[in-house]
Amino acid sequence: MRKFAFWAFFFLLLFFFSFSARAQDLEKEISEQQTKLEKLKSEQLKLDQELDKLLKNEKNLVAEIGNLDKQIESLEKNAAQSRAKILQLEAERKELQKEIETLSQKIEEDKEKVKDILVRAYKYNGGVNFWELFATTSDPTQWEEQWFLLRKYYQSQTDSLGRYLEEKEIKEKKEKELAQMIRLELVLKEQALLENEKLAKLKSTREEMQRKIASDKKQFEKAKNELVKAQKELENLIAKLQEDIKKRRESQPPVSITPVKQGRLFWPVQGTVIEGFGERKDPRYGISFYNPGIDIGAEKGSPVFAAHDGVVILAQTLRGYGKTILLDHGDIITMYAHLSEIKVAGGQEVKGGEVIGTVGDTGLAERPLLHFEVRVGSSAREEDPLKWLR
Repeated sequence: MRKFAFWAFFFLLLFFFSFSARAQDLEKEISEQQTKLEKLKSEQLKLDQELDKLLKNEKNLVAEIGNLDKQIESLEKNAAQSRAKILQLEAERKELQKEIETLSQKIEEDKEKVKDILVRAYKYNGGVNFWELFATTSDPTQWEEQWFLLRKYYQSQTDSLGRYLEEKEIKEKKEKELAQMIRLELVLKEQALLENEKLAKLKSTREEMQRKIASDKKQFEKAKNELVKAQKELENLIAKLQEDIKKRRESQPPVSITPVKQGRLFWPVQGTVIEGFGERKDPRYGISFYNPGIDIGAEKGSPVFAAHDGVVILAQTLRGYGKTILLDHGDIITMYAHLSEIKVAGGQEVKGGEVIGTVGDTGLAERPLLHFEVRVGSSAREEDPLKWLR
Protein backbone atom coordinates (compact mmCIF):
# COMPACT_ATOMS: atom_id res chain seq x y z
CA MET A 1 0.00 0.00 0.00
CA ARG A 2 2.96 2.33 0.64
CA LYS A 3 4.27 1.63 -2.85
CA PHE A 4 0.83 2.42 -4.28
CA ALA A 5 0.69 5.72 -2.37
CA PHE A 6 4.16 6.67 -3.60
CA TRP A 7 3.35 6.14 -7.26
CA ALA A 8 0.03 7.96 -6.97
CA PHE A 9 1.75 10.95 -5.35
CA PHE A 10 4.50 10.91 -8.00
CA PHE A 11 2.02 11.09 -10.91
CA LEU A 12 0.01 13.85 -9.24
CA LEU A 13 3.15 15.93 -8.62
CA LEU A 14 4.39 15.50 -12.19
CA PHE A 15 1.18 16.65 -13.84
CA PHE A 16 0.60 19.43 -11.32
CA PHE A 17 3.81 21.19 -12.38
CA SER A 18 3.28 20.71 -16.12
CA PHE A 19 -0.26 22.07 -16.11
CA SER A 20 0.30 24.82 -13.55
CA ALA A 21 2.93 26.37 -15.85
CA ARG A 22 0.41 26.44 -18.73
CA ALA A 23 -2.24 27.93 -16.42
CA GLN A 24 0.14 30.66 -15.30
CA ASP A 25 0.93 31.51 -18.93
CA LEU A 26 -2.77 31.84 -19.76
CA GLU A 27 -3.46 33.98 -16.70
CA LYS A 28 -0.56 36.24 -17.67
CA GLU A 29 -1.87 36.60 -21.22
CA ILE A 30 -5.41 37.30 -19.98
CA SER A 31 -4.04 40.03 -17.70
CA GLU A 32 -2.03 41.55 -20.57
CA GLN A 33 -5.01 41.47 -22.94
CA GLN A 34 -7.29 43.01 -20.28
CA THR A 35 -4.81 45.88 -19.90
CA LYS A 36 -4.71 46.27 -23.68
CA LEU A 37 -8.51 46.30 -23.77
CA GLU A 38 -8.72 49.11 -21.18
CA LYS A 39 -6.15 51.07 -23.18
CA LEU A 40 -8.21 50.60 -26.34
CA LYS A 41 -11.32 51.92 -24.60
CA SER A 42 -9.40 55.00 -23.43
CA GLU A 43 -7.97 55.54 -26.92
CA GLN A 44 -11.46 55.22 -28.42
CA LEU A 45 -12.77 58.12 -26.32
CA LYS A 46 -9.72 60.25 -27.14
CA LEU A 47 -10.05 59.42 -30.84
CA ASP A 48 -13.67 60.61 -30.96
CA GLN A 49 -12.62 63.97 -29.52
CA GLU A 50 -9.66 64.30 -31.91
CA LEU A 51 -11.72 63.42 -34.99
CA ASP A 52 -14.37 66.01 -34.12
CA LYS A 53 -11.65 68.63 -33.66
CA LEU A 54 -9.92 67.58 -36.87
CA LEU A 55 -13.03 67.93 -39.02
CA LYS A 56 -13.58 71.46 -37.73
CA ASN A 57 -10.07 72.54 -38.68
CA GLU A 58 -10.29 72.47 -42.47
CA LYS A 59 -6.82 73.94 -43.01
CA ASN A 60 -5.25 70.74 -41.67
CA LEU A 61 -7.39 68.33 -43.68
CA VAL A 62 -4.87 67.59 -46.42
CA ALA A 63 -1.95 67.26 -44.00
CA GLU A 64 -3.90 65.11 -41.53
CA ILE A 65 -5.36 62.73 -44.11
CA GLY A 66 -1.88 61.26 -44.56
CA ASN A 67 -1.69 60.62 -40.81
CA LEU A 68 -5.11 58.98 -40.94
CA ASP A 69 -3.91 56.67 -43.73
CA LYS A 70 -1.00 55.55 -41.53
CA GLN A 71 -3.32 54.96 -38.56
CA ILE A 72 -5.74 52.97 -40.72
CA GLU A 73 -2.91 50.87 -42.15
CA SER A 74 -1.57 50.13 -38.65
CA LEU A 75 -5.04 49.35 -37.29
CA GLU A 76 -5.87 47.04 -40.21
CA LYS A 77 -2.64 45.15 -39.50
CA ASN A 78 -3.54 44.85 -35.79
CA ALA A 79 -7.08 43.76 -36.66
CA ALA A 80 -5.73 41.05 -38.98
CA GLN A 81 -3.40 39.80 -36.23
CA SER A 82 -6.30 39.79 -33.74
CA ARG A 83 -8.48 37.77 -36.13
CA ALA A 84 -5.67 35.28 -36.67
CA LYS A 85 -5.13 34.94 -32.92
CA ILE A 86 -8.84 34.43 -32.28
CA LEU A 87 -9.03 31.73 -34.96
CA GLN A 88 -5.98 30.00 -33.49
CA LEU A 89 -7.46 30.19 -29.99
CA GLU A 90 -10.81 28.82 -31.21
CA ALA A 91 -9.00 25.88 -32.83
CA GLU A 92 -7.03 25.22 -29.62
CA ARG A 93 -10.20 25.47 -27.54
CA LYS A 94 -12.06 22.98 -29.74
CA GLU A 95 -9.14 20.58 -29.59
CA LEU A 96 -9.03 20.92 -25.80
CA GLN A 97 -12.78 20.27 -25.56
CA LYS A 98 -12.31 17.06 -27.56
CA GLU A 99 -9.50 15.99 -25.21
CA ILE A 100 -11.72 16.64 -22.19
CA GLU A 101 -14.56 14.61 -23.73
CA THR A 102 -12.18 11.73 -24.45
CA LEU A 103 -10.82 11.91 -20.89
CA SER A 104 -14.33 11.96 -19.44
CA GLN A 105 -15.19 8.76 -21.33
CA LYS A 106 -11.94 7.10 -20.21
CA ILE A 107 -12.55 8.11 -16.57
CA GLU A 108 -16.04 6.61 -16.68
CA GLU A 109 -14.59 3.38 -18.07
CA ASP A 110 -11.87 3.24 -15.40
CA LYS A 111 -14.27 4.19 -12.64
CA GLU A 112 -15.73 0.67 -12.41
CA LYS A 113 -12.24 -0.88 -12.34
CA VAL A 114 -11.19 1.40 -9.49
CA LYS A 115 -14.39 0.64 -7.64
CA ASP A 116 -13.68 -3.12 -7.92
CA ILE A 117 -10.09 -2.59 -6.70
CA LEU A 118 -11.26 -0.66 -3.65
CA VAL A 119 -13.89 -3.31 -2.81
CA ARG A 120 -11.30 -6.07 -3.08
CA ALA A 121 -8.83 -4.10 -0.96
CA TYR A 122 -11.47 -3.64 1.71
CA LYS A 123 -12.62 -7.28 1.73
CA TYR A 124 -9.31 -9.07 1.32
CA ASN A 125 -6.76 -6.59 2.64
CA GLY A 126 -5.42 -5.90 -0.83
CA GLY A 127 -7.40 -8.48 -2.81
CA VAL A 128 -5.31 -11.66 -2.03
CA ASN A 129 -4.96 -13.95 1.05
CA PHE A 130 -1.17 -14.38 1.29
CA TRP A 131 -1.24 -17.42 3.57
CA GLU A 132 -3.70 -19.29 1.41
CA LEU A 133 -1.60 -18.51 -1.64
CA PHE A 134 1.60 -20.00 -0.17
CA ALA A 135 -0.17 -22.82 1.64
CA THR A 136 -1.39 -24.34 -1.62
CA THR A 137 2.08 -25.70 -2.38
CA SER A 138 5.30 -26.62 -0.61
CA ASP A 139 7.45 -26.27 -3.71
CA PRO A 140 9.79 -23.21 -3.33
CA THR A 141 9.94 -22.88 -7.11
CA GLN A 142 6.18 -22.44 -7.24
CA TRP A 143 6.40 -19.98 -4.35
CA GLU A 144 8.74 -17.82 -6.43
CA GLU A 145 6.40 -18.02 -9.41
CA GLN A 146 3.39 -17.18 -7.24
CA TRP A 147 5.28 -14.28 -5.63
CA PHE A 148 6.07 -12.91 -9.13
CA LEU A 149 2.41 -13.16 -10.10
CA LEU A 150 1.43 -11.48 -6.84
CA ARG A 151 3.79 -8.58 -7.47
CA LYS A 152 2.49 -8.28 -11.01
CA TYR A 153 -1.08 -8.24 -9.71
CA TYR A 154 -0.33 -5.47 -7.20
CA GLN A 155 1.55 -3.50 -9.84
CA SER A 156 -1.52 -3.76 -12.09
CA GLN A 157 -3.80 -2.59 -9.28
CA THR A 158 -1.45 0.32 -8.49
CA ASP A 159 -1.23 1.28 -12.17
CA SER A 160 -5.01 1.22 -12.58
CA LEU A 161 -5.62 3.37 -9.54
CA GLY A 162 -2.77 5.73 -10.39
CA ARG A 163 -4.02 6.07 -13.97
CA TYR A 164 -7.53 6.85 -12.73
CA LEU A 165 -6.27 9.57 -10.36
CA GLU A 166 -3.96 10.88 -13.04
CA GLU A 167 -6.79 11.11 -15.57
CA LYS A 168 -8.99 12.97 -13.07
CA GLU A 169 -6.17 15.40 -12.32
CA ILE A 170 -5.50 15.96 -16.03
CA LYS A 171 -9.19 16.54 -16.67
CA GLU A 172 -9.42 19.12 -13.88
CA LYS A 173 -6.35 20.92 -15.20
CA LYS A 174 -7.64 20.86 -18.75
CA GLU A 175 -11.04 22.16 -17.65
CA LYS A 176 -9.31 25.03 -15.87
CA GLU A 177 -7.23 25.69 -18.97
CA LEU A 178 -10.40 25.62 -21.08
CA ALA A 179 -12.05 28.21 -18.81
CA GLN A 180 -8.98 30.43 -19.16
CA MET A 181 -9.04 30.03 -22.94
CA ILE A 182 -12.69 31.03 -23.05
CA ARG A 183 -11.94 34.13 -20.95
CA LEU A 184 -9.01 35.05 -23.18
CA GLU A 185 -11.11 34.49 -26.29
CA LEU A 186 -13.82 36.82 -24.98
CA VAL A 187 -11.24 39.53 -24.19
CA LEU A 188 -9.69 39.20 -27.66
CA LYS A 189 -13.10 39.36 -29.33
CA GLU A 190 -13.97 42.52 -27.38
CA GLN A 191 -10.63 43.99 -28.44
CA ALA A 192 -11.33 43.08 -32.06
CA LEU A 193 -14.76 44.70 -31.82
CA LEU A 194 -13.23 47.95 -30.51
CA GLU A 195 -10.52 47.86 -33.17
CA ASN A 196 -13.15 47.39 -35.90
CA GLU A 197 -15.22 50.27 -34.51
CA LYS A 198 -12.13 52.47 -34.39
CA LEU A 199 -11.22 51.44 -37.93
CA ALA A 200 -14.72 52.22 -39.19
CA LYS A 201 -14.60 55.68 -37.56
CA LEU A 202 -11.20 56.43 -39.05
CA LYS A 203 -12.34 55.37 -42.52
CA SER A 204 -15.57 57.34 -42.20
CA THR A 205 -13.62 60.42 -41.10
CA ARG A 206 -11.16 59.98 -43.95
CA GLU A 207 -14.01 59.76 -46.46
CA GLU A 208 -15.59 62.89 -45.00
CA MET A 209 -12.24 64.68 -45.16
CA GLN A 210 -11.76 63.56 -48.76
CA ARG A 211 -15.20 64.91 -49.64
CA LYS A 212 -14.31 68.22 -47.98
CA ILE A 213 -10.99 68.34 -49.81
CA ALA A 214 -12.73 67.63 -53.13
CA SER A 215 -15.25 70.38 -52.39
CA ASP A 216 -12.51 72.80 -51.29
CA LYS A 217 -10.45 71.94 -54.37
CA LYS A 218 -13.43 72.65 -56.57
CA GLN A 219 -13.91 76.01 -54.84
CA PHE A 220 -10.20 76.74 -55.18
CA GLU A 221 -10.27 76.00 -58.92
CA LYS A 222 -13.31 78.22 -59.26
CA ALA A 223 -11.52 81.01 -57.37
CA LYS A 224 -8.43 80.50 -59.54
CA ASN A 225 -10.49 80.86 -62.72
CA GLU A 226 -12.14 83.96 -61.27
CA LEU A 227 -8.70 85.39 -60.49
CA VAL A 228 -7.46 84.69 -64.02
CA LYS A 229 -10.44 86.65 -65.36
CA ALA A 230 -9.80 89.40 -62.79
CA GLN A 231 -6.13 89.61 -63.84
CA LYS A 232 -7.16 90.00 -67.49
CA GLU A 233 -9.63 92.72 -66.56
CA LEU A 234 -6.93 94.42 -64.46
CA GLU A 235 -4.49 94.39 -67.38
CA ASN A 236 -7.13 95.98 -69.61
CA LEU A 237 -7.90 98.53 -66.90
CA ILE A 238 -4.22 99.40 -66.39
CA ALA A 239 -3.79 99.81 -70.16
CA LYS A 240 -6.72 102.23 -70.21
CA LEU A 241 -5.38 104.07 -67.14
CA GLN A 242 -2.00 104.44 -68.81
CA GLU A 243 -3.69 106.01 -71.79
CA ASP A 244 -5.43 108.40 -69.43
CA ILE A 245 -2.14 109.15 -67.65
CA LYS A 246 -0.46 109.86 -70.98
CA LYS A 247 -3.23 112.26 -72.01
CA ARG A 248 -3.15 113.92 -68.57
CA ARG A 249 0.58 114.46 -68.73
CA GLU A 250 0.24 115.97 -72.19
CA SER A 251 -2.53 118.36 -71.12
CA GLN A 252 -1.43 119.20 -67.55
CA PRO A 253 1.79 120.34 -65.87
CA PRO A 254 3.82 117.25 -64.89
CA VAL A 255 3.66 116.08 -61.28
CA SER A 256 7.04 116.09 -59.57
CA ILE A 257 7.82 112.43 -58.81
CA THR A 258 11.27 111.12 -57.90
CA PRO A 259 12.23 108.31 -60.29
CA VAL A 260 12.08 104.85 -58.69
CA LYS A 261 15.02 102.47 -58.66
CA GLN A 262 15.02 98.78 -57.72
CA GLY A 263 15.54 98.18 -54.02
CA ARG A 264 14.20 101.62 -53.07
CA LEU A 265 10.48 101.01 -52.43
CA PHE A 266 9.08 101.11 -48.89
CA TRP A 267 7.52 97.90 -47.62
CA PRO A 268 3.77 98.49 -47.99
CA VAL A 269 2.88 96.66 -44.75
CA GLN A 270 4.53 95.02 -41.76
CA GLY A 271 4.03 91.30 -42.18
CA THR A 272 5.34 88.06 -43.70
CA VAL A 273 5.38 87.04 -47.36
CA ILE A 274 3.09 84.02 -47.55
CA GLU A 275 2.97 83.66 -51.33
CA GLY A 276 5.80 84.56 -53.68
CA PHE A 277 5.89 85.91 -57.22
CA GLY A 278 5.47 83.88 -60.43
CA GLU A 279 4.40 80.31 -61.11
CA ARG A 280 3.22 78.70 -57.88
CA LYS A 281 1.68 75.39 -56.82
CA ASP A 282 -0.90 75.16 -54.07
CA PRO A 283 0.48 72.64 -51.50
CA ARG A 284 -3.01 71.48 -50.51
CA TYR A 285 -4.47 70.60 -53.90
CA GLY A 286 -1.45 70.52 -56.21
CA ILE A 287 -3.01 73.12 -58.54
CA SER A 288 -0.60 75.42 -60.40
CA PHE A 289 -1.31 79.12 -60.73
CA TYR A 290 0.48 82.35 -61.56
CA ASN A 291 0.92 85.10 -59.00
CA PRO A 292 1.73 88.49 -60.62
CA GLY A 293 2.79 89.92 -57.25
CA ILE A 294 3.39 88.84 -53.66
CA ASP A 295 0.96 88.19 -50.81
CA ILE A 296 1.95 89.57 -47.40
CA GLY A 297 0.14 88.16 -44.37
CA ALA A 298 -0.71 90.71 -41.69
CA GLU A 299 -3.28 91.46 -39.01
CA LYS A 300 -6.61 92.71 -40.30
CA GLY A 301 -6.75 96.49 -40.02
CA SER A 302 -2.95 96.92 -40.14
CA PRO A 303 -1.92 100.14 -41.94
CA VAL A 304 -0.92 99.91 -45.61
CA PHE A 305 1.71 102.41 -46.79
CA ALA A 306 2.48 103.95 -50.18
CA ALA A 307 5.67 102.28 -51.42
CA HIS A 308 6.86 105.55 -52.99
CA ASP A 309 5.74 109.07 -53.89
CA GLY A 310 2.97 108.90 -56.46
CA VAL A 311 -0.53 109.69 -57.65
CA VAL A 312 -3.64 107.61 -56.97
CA ILE A 313 -4.95 106.46 -60.35
CA LEU A 314 -7.50 103.98 -58.95
CA ALA A 315 -9.21 103.54 -55.59
CA GLN A 316 -12.18 101.18 -55.87
CA THR A 317 -13.41 97.60 -55.60
CA LEU A 318 -12.27 95.26 -58.37
CA ARG A 319 -13.47 91.77 -59.26
CA GLY A 320 -11.43 89.16 -57.37
CA TYR A 321 -9.16 91.75 -55.76
CA GLY A 322 -11.71 93.43 -53.53
CA LYS A 323 -10.87 96.96 -52.42
CA THR A 324 -7.85 98.03 -54.47
CA ILE A 325 -5.52 101.02 -54.90
CA LEU A 326 -3.23 101.72 -57.89
CA LEU A 327 -0.45 104.30 -57.56
CA ASP A 328 1.40 105.85 -60.50
CA HIS A 329 5.08 106.47 -59.72
CA GLY A 330 6.13 107.63 -63.19
CA ASP A 331 7.97 104.62 -64.59
CA ILE A 332 6.16 102.04 -62.47
CA ILE A 333 2.73 101.36 -61.04
CA THR A 334 2.17 99.71 -57.63
CA MET A 335 -0.97 97.83 -56.65
CA TYR A 336 -2.47 97.23 -53.18
CA ALA A 337 -5.38 94.74 -53.07
CA HIS A 338 -7.79 92.95 -50.65
CA LEU A 339 -7.93 96.06 -48.44
CA SER A 340 -10.53 96.41 -45.73
CA GLU A 341 -10.49 100.21 -46.05
CA ILE A 342 -9.33 102.73 -48.68
CA LYS A 343 -8.05 106.02 -47.24
CA VAL A 344 -7.24 107.87 -50.49
CA ALA A 345 -9.15 109.03 -53.56
CA GLY A 346 -8.46 109.07 -57.30
CA GLY A 347 -6.09 111.87 -58.42
CA GLN A 348 -4.69 112.35 -54.91
CA GLU A 349 -0.92 112.80 -54.55
CA VAL A 350 0.73 110.69 -51.82
CA LYS A 351 4.16 110.48 -50.27
CA GLY A 352 6.18 107.33 -49.78
CA GLY A 353 5.35 105.82 -46.38
CA GLU A 354 1.96 107.55 -46.17
CA VAL A 355 -0.99 105.42 -44.96
CA ILE A 356 -3.31 104.77 -47.90
CA GLY A 357 -5.49 101.96 -46.51
CA THR A 358 -5.74 98.99 -44.14
CA VAL A 359 -5.21 95.24 -44.52
CA GLY A 360 -8.33 93.17 -45.15
CA ASP A 361 -9.68 89.99 -46.72
CA THR A 362 -11.96 91.40 -49.42
CA GLY A 363 -12.30 89.81 -52.85
CA LEU A 364 -11.02 86.22 -53.10
CA ALA A 365 -8.64 86.45 -50.12
CA GLU A 366 -8.97 83.49 -47.74
CA ARG A 367 -7.36 85.39 -44.86
CA PRO A 368 -6.25 88.95 -44.04
CA LEU A 369 -3.38 89.84 -46.39
CA LEU A 370 -2.06 92.48 -48.77
CA HIS A 371 -1.63 91.55 -52.41
CA PHE A 372 1.16 93.83 -53.71
CA GLU A 373 2.25 94.19 -57.35
CA VAL A 374 4.85 96.20 -59.23
CA ARG A 375 4.21 96.90 -62.93
CA VAL A 376 6.97 98.42 -65.01
CA GLY A 377 7.13 100.49 -68.20
CA SER A 378 4.58 101.32 -70.84
CA SER A 379 3.63 97.64 -71.16
CA ALA A 380 2.97 97.48 -67.41
CA ARG A 381 4.71 94.12 -67.23
CA GLU A 382 4.66 92.61 -63.74
CA GLU A 383 7.97 92.12 -61.95
CA ASP A 384 8.90 90.47 -58.67
CA PRO A 385 8.18 93.13 -56.02
CA LEU A 386 10.96 91.77 -53.80
CA LYS A 387 13.49 93.15 -56.27
CA TRP A 388 12.04 96.61 -55.78
CA LEU A 389 11.53 96.62 -52.02
CA ARG A 390 14.17 97.81 -49.58
